[in-house]
Amino acid sequence: MSQENSALGIAERFFDAYNRADTEAMEPLIADDVRWGHHNRFAGSGRAGMLESIAKVAEKMPGRRFGDIIRWAGDDQQLYCEHIWSAIPAADVPDWGWRKNVPVTFECISCFRFEDGRITEWFDYG
Repeated sequence: MSQENSALGIAERFFDAYNRADTEAMEPLIADDVRWGHHNRFAGSGRAGMLESIAKVAEKMPGRRFGDIIRWAGDDQQLYCEHIWSAIPAADVPDWGWRKNVPVTFECISCFRFEDGRITEWFDYG
């Protein structure tokens, strides 16, 4: 498997597209029946729902992004990435205690599973 199509390569392409809010670039990286979520915040299944959720977050928090992967562990079927997620909310998010225009950052672990070169699970903890 080439580096570009390795689990790490797919995750890096996914994060790059996420940071650009480019759901079209994400689509071929994600399985139709993907399971996804963020621990204690939200969860779902299906590629269409995941891409819709990502687009909604991008609207509410322009410029939200995952920083470079600090460290990772995994193989071709699963991957764990440590990085920093940051955003500046465009409005208050009372459920999470975030305030409009006040930067938010947190350390995050993204956990992926892959099958046939596509993301089948993506869960964040942080």
